[in-house]
Amino acid sequence: VSDGPSSTDGSAVSGVSSAPSRGPEGESPAPEAVLAAENVWFAYDKNLPDAVRGLNLTVRRGEFLALLGGNGVGKSTALKLLAGVLKPYRGEIRRGGRTVLLPQNPQALFARRTVREDLLETASGACPDGDPGAQVLRAAALCRLEGLLDRHPYDLSGGEQQRAALAKVLLTGPDVLLLDEPTKGLDAEFKRQFAGILRSLLRRGTTVVMVSHDLEFCASYAGRCALFFDGSVAACGSPRSFFSGNSFYTTSANRMARFLLPRAVTPEEVIGACGGEVPPGPEEPGVDLPGAGGGAVLPAPDAEVPREKRPKLPLWRRIAACAAGLTSAGTLLAASGMVDLRSLGLTEGILADKVWLYVLLILSLTLLAASLRRRKPVSEAVPEGAGGAARKPRPEAASSGASAGPAASSGGGTASSGRSRVSRRTALASVLILLAVPLTLAVGVLIPGSGSYYPVSFLVLLECMLPFFLRFEGRRPQARELVVIAVICAIGVAGRAAFFMLPQFKPVMALTILAGVAFGGESGFLVGALTMLTSNMLFSQGPWTPWQMFCMGIIGFLAGILFRRGRLRPRTGALCVYGALSAVLIYGGVMNPVSALLAVGGDALSLETLIPFWVSGFPLDCVHGAATVLFLYFGAEPMLWILGRVRRKYGLADN
Repeated sequence: VSDGPSSTDGSAVSGVSSAPSRGPEGESPAPEAVLAAENVWFAYDKNLPDAVRGLNLTVRRGEFLALLGGNGVGKSTALKLLAGVLKPYRGEIRRGGRTVLLPQNPQALFARRTVREDLLETASGACPDGDPGAQVLRAAALCRLEGLLDRHPYDLSGGEQQRAALAKVLLTGPDVLLLDEPTKGLDAEFKRQFAGILRSLLRRGTTVVMVSHDLEFCASYAGRCALFFDGSVAACGSPRSFFSGNSFYTTSANRMARFLLPRAVTPEEVIGACGGEVPPGPEEPGVDLPGAGGGAVLPAPDAEVPREKRPKLPLWRRIAACAAGLTSAGTLLAASGMVDLRSLGLTEGILADKVWLYVLLILSLTLLAASLRRRKPVSEAVPEGAGGAARKPRPEAASSGASAGPAASSGGGTASSGRSRVSRRTALASVLILLAVPLTLAVGVLIPGSGSYYPVSFLVLLECMLPFFLRFEGRRPQARELVVIAVICAIGVAGRAAFFMLPQFKPVMALTILAGVAFGGESGFLVGALTMLTSNMLFSQGPWTPWQMFCMGIIGFLAGILFRRGRLRPRTGALCVYGALSAVLIYGGVMNPVSALLAVGGDALSLETLIPFWVSGFPLDCVHGAATVLFLYFGAEPMLWILGRVRRKYGLADN
């Protein structure tokens, strides 16, 4: 093995042999320095030790420098300092040209709902006078993203996210490219393609500085390697001199062959020395890099989603929104100090001296919603898959180009004229929920003793879970199918606890309705019933628990059934109306008589007894309905979008 930089295909350094800044042996004059750090010191806090200590580093145009070292020695911090993300408290950093950083966590670069939108936004900002669609097409082909353009960036695998982030970085046309562990999560094939991309960038004069733990990749393709230790560069040299002179921090090929071939640092060099056939080095991509000419046209999305350009809010509405938001926050802060729930006693059914909290909070949140309101098309609010299989659009919607919302139910069936046939499993669930559960509750009333609600609650829970047992019969269920429901229940319990100081002002009903819309009526019933049962561990269990489970569950079940039948549209307004009516008519309509039943007993129950309980409970029912409307107004769109992504990502829509 001859002296000089390492190679994978017989050249001086595979892919970067034309860079004259490889070392002092080059005869051509060294290019200009485009990145320089002089005596740079940095600490994250004045009381913490320095993360970077006296860093001196110079990188020239067209050079590929690899920063190596163990964990926690300051490599990523140094890269952020070179990019300008962090500011040193001592020393100077000089940059020449556009410097772009690809962070270690690629998710930090994604801000849109699809990879296509993210790349188009970057291309439009980097080349305002060019064709962003053609730029995105080249970047997608270069990084093998053609089939991933309409996916959410967070739904990609680790390697796919790395490739998408690389495409976004390349669209900026950087002069200095800073990479923090870019080969993490990449397969061997794309690593070679990535090396070809770097070769093209280097030939165009782009400077590359890469932090990596991939010693084999750096030994094969880097022009210089630097060992970072204790906050600064401890050693630097060509890959061959760097790795062959290091007994500990070196490549696997050098460890195995150092006694026979002390200068070999790559597998290709060992193969060549043994007389084997050396595989060819990575080829430059056949697709032009972003920024080159070309008339390619970006293909249309899989499902064309109409977008409305939302006008900027006028100044007075922004001022009103700020005032309403501050008032709402102040009201919640004032209410959070009422930790003694006995102070919220009732006087003739109306909250004694705390009614102003409800009035002020509801009015301020309503003003906030009205100030921020913009018209949104339903297809923008609810993604495909938020409720299951896509529903056929109505004729008038199809003619106008609007997309009909998706249908929701986990029970299968076919779509016809905007409606779906209810499956046998859903019909069985309806029988259990509408007949078996009320019968269980009626029997529970007749059982004497104060502790009878425990077995009744358990029976109600079993009856609402029976459709899931039937659904899983004959196949092995996956944990993710239940984890999603468990997480929604946990959010409901946490939301009910967070607003403990405001009776009936809770997000539980809103979450139950969204669960029914997104995952079907059975899931909606289970979320509502299980949330009330679990949260009553904090708010105290009692004979009212089974009734609360039934009321909240039936609201989620009906939401799923109505949505599946096309009676409940996935619009924010329609969901808010359903939530308000459910709180007053279903939850209040059942729980108020139950309160009378538990208070006076079945023998003394009469119409004269029921009317005072209905009248006295009506104000709190209105508070419950207003809270549900507000939570649905602000949370329906993002929650349905997230739940739709969960269905598609984990295949729940197919189950």
